[in-house]
Amino acid sequence: KFTFEDMLCFQKDPIPTSLLKISTDLVTRATKQFQTILKYMGVDSSDRVAPTSIDERIELVGKLYKRTLKRPELRDELFVQISKQTRNNPDRQYLIKAWELMYLCASSMPPSKEIGGYLSEYVHNVAYSASIDSEIQLLAQKYFKCLKELYQGWTPANRSWSRR
Repeated sequence: KFTFEDMLCFQKDPIPTSLLKISTDLVTRATKQFQTILKYMGVDSSDRVAPTSIDERIELVGKLYKRTLKRPELRDELFVQISKQTRNNPDRQYLIKAWELMYLCASSMPPSKEIGGYLSEYVHNVAYSASIDSEIQLLAQKYFKCLKELYQGWTPANRSWSRR
């Protein structure tokens, strides 16, 4: 049986539909977006190593920006998709790439307040957990700082945001 927790955990295979409820005309774009995330991370479902060069990663980030800057629904989907790839990810290099991508995206285009609240709580837990790899913690802390700057006043206790 497939649980909600399973749905929000790392996977190598493309997703068949969006993770969030979005308009039907954007679902195909959302699934292609996830494939772009996989490519950025170097994930290949056939278990081949598929590293991407820095130039390829820059191009992929540009595609993600272009697709999501004007579409808040796809932007939130992007953040949920990337966070999915950071949960229970067994490969350290994939995990680093996912956190790197999350930070890059948050630096230029914030998620909505609704998704931002969920993400901040999750990222805060990763950033300040003693059991997390120090490099992953550092990336999560950078991302958390970026979110805090975008949304002043967020604390784990109140889980609310006040947009600048």
